[in-house]
Amino acid sequence: MKGKAPRGRAELRVEEKHRPFPASRRPLACQKWQPTPFCPPSRSDVIEEHDFHPTSFRSRRTSFISPSPPAMIVTYRNNRLVPAAIIAVCLWASYSLLDSHVNNWADVLTQWSFDQDHDQTPAWKTATTTHPTSADAGPVSTQAWPTSAPTPHHYTSGNLSTDDVLLIIKTGSTSIWKRLLIHLTTTLSRDRISLANTVIYSDHPETIGNMHIMDALANITKTTKSSPEFAVYRQQPEYAGHNVYVEAAGVDGDNYGPPGGWIIDKYKFIPLIQHAGNNWPVAKWYIYMEDDTYLFLPSVLDYLSGFDWRKPHYLGSFAAKSDTVFAHGGAGFALSRAAWEKTFGRNPAMSEDYERYTTEHCCGDQVLGHALNKFGVRFGENDGDEKFTWGFNPVVHWRFGFSRWNWCSRLVSWHKVHSRDVARYFAFENAWDFSVSCRTLPF
Repeated sequence: MKGKAPRGRAELRVEEKHRPFPASRRPLACQKWQPTPFCPPSRSDVIEEHDFHPTSFRSRRTSFISPSPPAMIVTYRNNRLVPAAIIAVCLWASYSLLDSHVNNWADVLTQWSFDQDHDQTPAWKTATTTHPTSADAGPVSTQAWPTSAPTPHHYTSGNLSTDDVLLIIKTGSTSIWKRLLIHLTTTLSRDRISLANTVIYSDHPETIGNMHIMDALANITKTTKSSPEFAVYRQQPEYAGHNVYVEAAGVDGDNYGPPGGWIIDKYKFIPLIQHAGNNWPVAKWYIYMEDDTYLFLPSVLDYLSGFDWRKPHYLGSFAAKSDTVFAHGGAGFALSRAAWEKTFGRNPAMSEDYERYTTEHCCGDQVLGHALNKFGVRFGENDGDEKFTWGFNPVVHWRFGFSRWNWCSRLVSWHKVHSRDVARYFAFENAWDFSVSCRTLPF
């Protein structure tokens, strides 16, 4: 027809328009995808198509795959089976999730995962136990660690138990993170003593898990707190607020805090004993120790059970200074409730009254001994005989002078201990039978 281009020329123009690039000139990104306007087709993209006419056979023509986005997805326009199958799977999955009677894939996958990992589980993590749920129930594999908290086995010796005493631990802001932490799992273990029968005093309030460390100097008068000795106390909040560590722990920022925490340590003794007696009035004994001390609690209870807590007793390791005989603080000591009533019970202002005396003297344990002496409570076993006895030790075991004449003496405490020592003492305490007399042992 006129005005109509020959068919052969149109096909020729189409072939020239979509002439494929040589493989060496095709972009690398186009070699893996179907041709697009930005990726010309290669020779492999060209297909030959026969167009059959109902009455005549048309000449063969060359066509190209229509451009499509670079996605590896095949669609079927005339296939109605695939959409129907997808809809059926969705309906079945919805029904399985909604109906609790239909087992879903979660149980299957869980069981498959358990079977895959079961052979790789170490033998020490599993134990075979029998559960009497039914007559046909066989052994069930369960984890060895307990599913519930163990029942505490608090110590009892003679007429005393850990529920009859208050265990007092004194620490300081410059030593708490080096010394106290090991005591949380040993000295203060819940299998050893109840949390309600313990208290920790420091010069700065802290919280470690469920342990609340109390500031023993909170009620010191403003006049005393403004003295130069309390510079370390006043600077504690500032250093804590700027994330500066005040202990030498070998990490960045440590050992830059205020020095001289031991200077205000002497001010803690009388306030903490006064506070403990006021807040734990039912305790029969107040057992004091420091963060570098280890007390063998079964031995302490056995020792104190030989004394009447209704009488004034002040027991520990002999020490003397400034014309005062007192119990050495580092070795630990015990004060009966009757002794507290006779002293702090009669003078509720004991702490304030002894602030000036504390400033003028060196040691808090000496200050406490002096205050108790003023009310007629003296150190010693026999109604305050002020004599030395074995048991509370102001040194560590590797500095102690063992000999034949003290070998079978009572062991109550060690002082100036390190965290490693505390861990080993605790293990020894759990393994030792304190009910057996040393003199009956074959050595």
